[in-house]
Amino acid sequence: MCRDAMATQLPPPFPSQPPPVFWMINPFTEDMIDDLQGDKRFAKMAVAIIDLTLRTRRPDGVGWITFAGWNMYEERFAASLVKIAAMFAAFRLRENLRNAAAQVDAKNGKDLFKAIIADWKPIVETAIKAARKDFPNLDLIFEADGSPGAWKINFTPAFLKHMKDMIGHSNNLSAAFCIDAIGFQYLNGALAAEGLFSGQFGGLWLGGNYHGRNWEVEPINRKTHMGATAKAVAAFLTLLEDSRLVSPDASKEMRRIMRLAGSWFEEGLSKANPPRTTSDAYAKVGLLGTYHDCAVITRSTQGRTIRYAAVGLGAPSAEVLRQLIVKLDDYILASA
Repeated sequence: MCRDAMATQLPPPFPSQPPPVFWMINPFTEDMIDDLQGDKRFAKMAVAIIDLTLRTRRPDGVGWITFAGWNMYEERFAASLVKIAAMFAAFRLRENLRNAAAQVDAKNGKDLFKAIIADWKPIVETAIKAARKDFPNLDLIFEADGSPGAWKINFTPAFLKHMKDMIGHSNNLSAAFCIDAIGFQYLNGALAAEGLFSGQFGGLWLGGNYHGRNWEVEPINRKTHMGATAKAVAAFLTLLEDSRLVSPDASKEMRRIMRLAGSWFEEGLSKANPPRTTSDAYAKVGLLGTYHDCAVITRSTQGRTIRYAAVGLGAPSAEVLRQLIVKLDDYILASA
C-alpha cells in the first residue's frame, strides 16, 4: 500500500476529546468549602474534591458530579504527580496504534511500525508548535505479534515494568525510560487532545524526564516542566474512574497500576481518630520542596459506601495533606 493511499485510511495519532465531565456545586455544603479555603493550613494550596458516591462507571459519561475546591485553575509545579501524564500517554499511544494497525497491510511487526511512523510522523513531531521535534520509539515501547488484520500490540515487558516502577515507586530512572521512549511531542499532544491541557486554562504538562533532560516549560506561567492544575487532575481521575480514559480496559489497567502507589491521603484517613478505613484507593503523589497528592478513595461508613476523588497541590508538608483529607472526607459525608 502506498503512503498516500494509507494516509487517507489510518486513524489519526491523536483522538478527539472524550465527552465532557459535568460538574455541579452542592449549595448545601458550600460553607464547608469556604471554611476550608480560609484555613491557613490549606489556603495557599490548589484543591479539588469530587463526590463520586452516586456515580456509576458509564462509558457515555452520563450524570452529574458534585465538585468543589479552590485555586483549581492555577498552573502549579506538581513534581512526580505529573508522571500520571506519561502513563496515560503510553496507553493512549497503544490504543491509537492498535486502531491504525488494523488498517495496515504489513508482512511483519517491523514493517507495520514503519508504515505507521511514515503516516504519523509529520503530525506527531510538531503537535506542540514551536517546540523541539521528537517521535515515539515504537520498538522500545511495543511488541507486535500476529498477521495483517489480526495484529496484537502490547507493551514490551521491559516498558511495562518501567511504567509500574514509575508510578508505584516513583522511580525517576524508570520515568526517564518511559518519557524518553514516548517523546514529549506525542505525550503533550495527547494531553491536549484529551482535554487535559489547553493553552487557555493550562492543565497537565510534562516537559522533563525526571533525570536531567528538559524539553519545554509549560506555556501558561513558563515556570515549570512538571505542571498541573487541580481541575485537570480532577478531570483525569474522574475520567479514569468512569472508565473513559482511553478505553474501559485501559482505564482498568491504569487504576491497577496506580494502586501500587502510596498516598498521604490514605495515610491521613487511617490515622484519623477513629480511623477511617478505605476499601479501595489508587493514587499518585509528588514531592520536591512541596507535597502533592491525588487519589480516588472508596470506603464504607455508617452503613453506606462513599467514593470520591481528591486533589491537593502545593502543601508545605505531608502532614497537611493528611489533615486536609480528613476535612474533605467530612465534606463528602455531608454532601452525599
